[in-house]
Amino acid sequence: QLAISYRCPAAVTELARTLRRREPAAATPLMASDAVVQVGFPNECHLVARLIDALRELREADPTATVAVICRTAPAAARLAPLLARGLEARLARDGDFRFAAPVEVTCVQEVKGLEFDYVLIPDATAQAYPQDAAARRALYVAITRTSQQLLLGGIGTWSPLLPGRAAAPDPS
Repeated sequence: QLAISYRCPAAVTELARTLRRREPAAATPLMASDAVVQVGFPNECHLVARLIDALRELREADPTATVAVICRTAPAAARLAPLLARGLEARLARDGDFRFAAPVEVTCVQEVKGLEFDYVLIPDATAQAYPQDAAARRALYVAITRTSQQLLLGGIGTWSPLLPGRAAAPDPS
Protein backbone atom coordinates (compact mmCIF):
# COMPACT_ATOMS: atom_id res chain seq x y z
CA GLN A 1 0.00 0.00 0.00
CA LEU A 2 1.12 3.51 -0.81
CA ALA A 3 0.49 5.10 2.59
CA ILE A 4 3.11 7.83 2.35
CA SER A 5 5.16 9.01 -0.58
CA TYR A 6 8.31 10.96 0.03
CA ARG A 7 9.08 11.24 -3.67
CA CYS A 8 5.83 12.18 -5.39
CA PRO A 9 3.77 15.34 -4.85
CA ALA A 10 0.50 14.82 -2.96
CA ALA A 11 -1.67 14.99 -6.11
CA VAL A 12 0.46 12.33 -7.83
CA THR A 13 0.30 10.14 -4.73
CA GLU A 14 -3.49 10.47 -4.67
CA LEU A 15 -3.69 9.50 -8.34
CA ALA A 16 -1.48 6.48 -7.62
CA ARG A 17 -3.78 5.48 -4.78
CA THR A 18 -6.77 5.45 -7.15
CA LEU A 19 -4.86 3.01 -9.35
CA ARG A 20 -4.02 0.78 -6.39
CA ARG A 21 -7.71 0.44 -5.46
CA ARG A 22 -8.27 -1.88 -8.45
CA GLU A 23 -11.74 -0.58 -9.09
CA PRO A 24 -13.07 1.61 -11.89
CA ALA A 25 -11.93 5.21 -11.58
CA ALA A 26 -14.45 7.64 -10.19
CA ALA A 27 -16.13 10.11 -12.51
CA THR A 28 -14.74 12.94 -10.39
CA PRO A 29 -11.88 14.88 -11.96
CA LEU A 30 -8.26 14.64 -10.97
CA MET A 31 -7.31 16.52 -7.83
CA ALA A 32 -6.77 20.17 -8.80
CA SER A 33 -3.04 20.78 -8.56
CA ASP A 34 -0.07 22.20 -10.39
CA ALA A 35 1.60 18.83 -9.81
CA VAL A 36 -0.76 16.94 -12.15
CA VAL A 37 -1.76 18.42 -15.49
CA GLN A 38 -4.08 16.63 -17.93
CA VAL A 39 -4.24 17.90 -21.53
CA GLY A 40 -5.94 16.36 -24.55
CA PHE A 41 -5.07 16.85 -28.20
CA PRO A 42 -6.99 16.39 -31.46
CA ASN A 43 -4.08 14.71 -33.27
CA GLU A 44 -0.43 13.71 -33.08
CA CYS A 45 0.84 16.96 -34.62
CA HIS A 46 -0.80 19.01 -31.87
CA LEU A 47 0.47 16.63 -29.20
CA VAL A 48 4.08 16.76 -30.42
CA ALA A 49 4.02 20.55 -30.91
CA ARG A 50 2.65 21.13 -27.41
CA LEU A 51 5.12 18.70 -25.85
CA ILE A 52 8.00 20.48 -27.59
CA ASP A 53 6.75 23.87 -26.37
CA ALA A 54 6.26 22.63 -22.81
CA LEU A 55 9.65 20.92 -22.73
CA ARG A 56 11.41 24.02 -24.08
CA GLU A 57 9.75 26.17 -21.41
CA LEU A 58 10.73 23.66 -18.77
CA ARG A 59 14.35 23.57 -19.95
CA GLU A 60 14.52 27.38 -19.88
CA ALA A 61 13.04 27.54 -16.39
CA ASP A 62 15.13 24.68 -14.95
CA PRO A 63 17.99 23.48 -17.17
CA THR A 64 19.14 20.96 -14.55
CA ALA A 65 15.78 19.20 -14.19
CA THR A 66 15.53 15.54 -15.10
CA VAL A 67 12.73 14.97 -17.60
CA ALA A 68 11.23 11.75 -18.93
CA VAL A 69 8.58 11.26 -21.57
CA ILE A 70 7.24 7.82 -20.69
CA CYS A 71 5.24 5.96 -23.33
CA ARG A 72 3.39 2.73 -22.62
CA THR A 73 5.43 0.68 -25.11
CA ALA A 74 8.92 0.66 -26.57
CA PRO A 75 7.62 1.07 -30.16
CA ALA A 76 5.61 4.14 -29.10
CA ALA A 77 8.72 5.66 -27.51
CA ALA A 78 10.80 4.85 -30.61
CA ARG A 79 8.20 6.63 -32.75
CA LEU A 80 7.93 9.72 -30.50
CA ALA A 81 11.63 10.33 -29.78
CA PRO A 82 12.63 11.46 -33.30
CA LEU A 83 9.52 13.62 -33.57
CA LEU A 84 10.42 15.46 -30.37
CA ALA A 85 14.08 15.65 -31.42
CA ARG A 86 13.03 17.83 -34.37
CA GLY A 87 12.26 20.63 -31.94
CA LEU A 88 14.50 20.10 -28.92
CA GLU A 89 17.25 17.94 -27.52
CA ALA A 90 15.57 14.60 -26.91
CA ARG A 91 16.90 11.06 -27.01
CA LEU A 92 15.49 7.57 -26.90
CA ALA A 93 16.59 5.85 -23.69
CA ARG A 94 16.45 2.08 -23.71
CA ASP A 95 18.23 -0.85 -22.12
CA GLY A 96 18.91 1.23 -19.00
CA ASP A 97 20.87 3.91 -20.91
CA PHE A 98 19.63 6.97 -19.02
CA ARG A 99 21.79 10.06 -18.69
CA PHE A 100 19.67 12.04 -16.20
CA ALA A 101 21.02 15.20 -17.81
CA ALA A 102 20.09 17.84 -20.37
CA PRO A 103 18.44 15.80 -23.10
CA VAL A 104 14.85 14.86 -22.52
CA GLU A 105 14.73 11.09 -22.07
CA VAL A 106 12.01 9.41 -24.16
CA THR A 107 11.35 5.89 -22.99
CA CYS A 108 8.71 3.34 -22.05
CA VAL A 109 7.23 2.06 -18.82
CA GLN A 110 9.30 -1.14 -18.83
CA GLU A 111 12.49 0.93 -18.67
CA VAL A 112 11.68 3.21 -15.72
CA LYS A 113 10.93 0.89 -12.81
CA GLY A 114 12.91 2.10 -9.82
CA LEU A 115 13.89 5.41 -11.43
CA GLU A 116 12.90 8.97 -10.56
CA PHE A 117 12.61 12.14 -12.64
CA ASP A 118 11.73 15.70 -11.68
CA TYR A 119 9.18 15.92 -14.50
CA VAL A 120 7.29 13.10 -16.18
CA LEU A 121 5.17 13.40 -19.30
CA ILE A 122 2.90 10.53 -20.28
CA PRO A 123 1.84 11.33 -23.85
CA ASP A 124 -0.49 8.36 -24.31
CA ALA A 125 -2.72 8.33 -21.20
CA THR A 126 -5.57 6.97 -23.31
CA ALA A 127 -7.91 4.01 -23.33
CA GLN A 128 -5.94 2.47 -26.18
CA ALA A 129 -2.62 2.50 -24.30
CA TYR A 130 -4.01 1.96 -20.81
CA PRO A 131 -7.26 -0.06 -20.99
CA GLN A 132 -9.18 -1.30 -17.95
CA ASP A 133 -7.00 -4.29 -17.08
CA ALA A 134 -4.46 -5.28 -14.44
CA ALA A 135 -1.39 -4.94 -16.67
CA ALA A 136 -2.36 -1.44 -17.79
CA ARG A 137 -3.14 -0.44 -14.20
CA ARG A 138 0.32 -1.57 -13.05
CA ALA A 139 2.02 0.13 -16.01
CA LEU A 140 0.24 3.45 -15.44
CA TYR A 141 1.04 3.25 -11.73
CA VAL A 142 4.74 2.77 -12.49
CA ALA A 143 4.77 5.64 -15.02
CA ILE A 144 3.05 8.21 -12.82
CA THR A 145 5.02 7.42 -9.67
CA ARG A 146 8.35 8.23 -11.33
CA THR A 147 7.81 11.98 -10.89
CA SER A 148 9.10 14.07 -8.02
CA GLN A 149 7.77 17.49 -9.11
CA GLN A 150 5.19 17.50 -11.90
CA LEU A 151 3.25 15.02 -14.01
CA LEU A 152 1.70 15.82 -17.39
CA LEU A 153 -0.89 13.42 -18.77
CA GLY A 154 -1.54 13.85 -22.47
CA GLY A 155 -3.53 11.97 -25.00
CA ILE A 156 -5.30 11.75 -28.32
CA GLY A 157 -8.75 10.22 -28.15
CA THR A 158 -10.51 8.85 -25.08
CA TRP A 159 -8.79 9.04 -21.72
CA SER A 160 -7.81 5.83 -20.02
CA PRO A 161 -10.68 4.39 -17.97
CA LEU A 162 -8.13 4.10 -15.15
CA LEU A 163 -7.96 7.89 -14.75
CA PRO A 164 -10.38 9.79 -12.53
CA GLY A 165 -12.63 12.13 -14.50
CA ARG A 166 -12.17 10.07 -17.65
CA ALA A 167 -15.74 10.70 -18.82
CA ALA A 168 -14.65 13.78 -20.75
CA ALA A 169 -12.65 13.23 -23.93
CA PRO A 170 -9.38 15.13 -24.31
CA ASP A 171 -9.92 18.80 -25.13
CA PRO A 172 -9.46 19.30 -28.88
CA SER A 173 -8.24 22.90 -28.51
